Amino acid sequence: MLAGAVTAALGLCRALDRPAPAGQAAAADRRDGVLFADQALFDLLTAAWRADAVLDAGLEKAALAHLHALAASLARSDGQVGTLTAPVGDAAAGPAVGESVLLGSDPRVRALGCLPEYAAHQARTTCRMPVLRAVAGALTACAGQEEAVATAVEVRLLALHRYAPTSAAEHHAALYSLPQGRPSPAASWLRWGPQPSPA
Repeated sequence: MLAGAVTAALGLCRALDRPAPAGQAAAADRRDGVLFADQALFDLLTAAWRADAVLDAGLEKAALAHLHALAASLARSDGQVGTLTAPVGDAAAGPAVGESVLLGSDPRVRALGCLPEYAAHQARTTCRMPVLRAVAGALTACAGQEEAVATAVEVRLLALHRYAPTSAAEHHAALYSLPQGRPSPAASWLRWGPQPSPA
């Protein structure tokens, strides 16, 4: 059931990512379509991985590639992230350039938040946790600048601590520090408390 829904949502995301033929939906409508399709995909993947549902290997690989592609811009090599707005690109890429988004709804942040969900699922079902390069990169690049990124990681902070102690120790400052007046995963955890999802 979940696998079929994930397949449909991912297919819709891919279709909307393609350039629109002349005369079809306006750019704003396509941006909205992409945003809602991505939100649906993130929710379905989160539900599937929290339930330890088995996804086809090809489907899981494609979904992870989509998540990594979206989250990659949060860990730019120059270390500059700034305000979360959509990058310059096709009109279907999300909110317009410079257009603000609700905290936590930016597709890049939500994609990043799905990766610890996948990692915790893998740890529970295969006793291993994939290296979360995108998560570590975003934490390093943002360096406390983005509350949305800190909150996305905070949701699975206990899972990172439990299943990836070595990786968590390597990024101790980014994960567990409490900088004065600045966001961090630990600060978000203290603010919102433990999440009801499985750790």
